[in-house]
Amino acid sequence: MDGGLGTLFAAEGSKLHVIGEVDFTLNIGGLLIFHNFYVISNLSESLIFGTDWLTQNKVVIDYANKQVSIGDDLVRAPLFAQNTQYVRLVKPLCLPGYSEQIVLVSCNRIFSNQDVAIEHLPGLQFKKFAVARSIGAVKHGTTVCRILNTAPHALVLPKNTKVAVISNINVKRDCCLVKTAPLLPENQSRIF
Repeated sequence: MDGGLGTLFAAEGSKLHVIGEVDFTLNIGGLLIFHNFYVISNLSESLIFGTDWLTQNKVVIDYANKQVSIGDDLVRAPLFAQNTQYVRLVKPLCLPGYSEQIVLVSCNRIFSNQDVAIEHLPGLQFKKFAVARSIGAVKHGTTVCRILNTAPHALVLPKNTKVAVISNINVKRDCCLVKTAPLLPENQSRIF
């Protein structure tokens, strides 16, 4: 932190503005852990554990078994939240081999009128199909995502098939505009 209740920095270097502090007791699998947390403005995540907390509480992250061990293995907890939110196909999809399509998907209405990130289902990318990571907006419980059929034969998915994971995103904080070069007429080329 740069002193006082000013600013913290995220892992990628963006500024996080501290607006207060709160003493809080976490109950993780029955283990009560007291900690002083900073309150950050415009944070899309509910809670971020810093390296100080992870070290102090002897946290071991086991990606292979998708578990977190806390306090010298006093408690084990799932690595990923159990309340993962999914997007599902609004209608059946028949996608020819080696093709892609932008499809309408439904999601929990808690995401309505919010910006969201769409990502592939953990462990399933390229198994039956691939999903492009994207940022979008949800209107009335629906948004769109791009699905790619990586196989030579047609892919048929029934209505309500889970196709991706959805999460809130703070576009102003987490994204930046990338300027692209202007298009050239067809008869000209650009040398880099």
